[in-house]
Amino acid sequence: MPKAIHITEIELFTLLREKLGEKEATSLVTFVKKEVEEQLDRTKHTLATREDIKHLESKLENRISNSYARVMWAIGLSVTLMLGFVYILQNQTNAQIAALQTQTNDQIKRIDQRIDRMEEKIDQRFDKMNEQMNQRFEKLEQLIRDKK
Repeated sequence: MPKAIHITEIELFTLLREKLGEKEATSLVTFVKKEVEEQLDRTKHTLATREDIKHLESKLENRISNSYARVMWAIGLSVTLMLGFVYILQNQTNAQIAALQTQTNDQIKRIDQRIDRMEEKIDQRFDKMNEQMNQRFEKLEQLIRDKK
């Protein structure tokens, strides 16, 4: 990039007047001044002022703050939903456990009833077999007595 030269309008006019004459020097200085001002007008719209930078910083800080608030809100909502799901699952699990306990107790009662019925049948059969054996023993004793 070329080094900038600092020269006033009067100094430029003086230098040019000696070489080009007063009329041409005036025209050239006016032309250069006009070009410089136009160039400055074109570029000043693309340059940021301190005020622009402060405004952008403020906007950026607001966006960051809003983003942080949104992230915290999302985290809070997620935690709340997760706790809700855990509560629901726990209640469902407790309800399922209670239902299984009830079913198990019912099945145990039915099994106990079946065992009781089977014991009664076994006792009846045992009594019947005992009675039959007693009858046979009596017959056998009778036979033995008769033979004597």
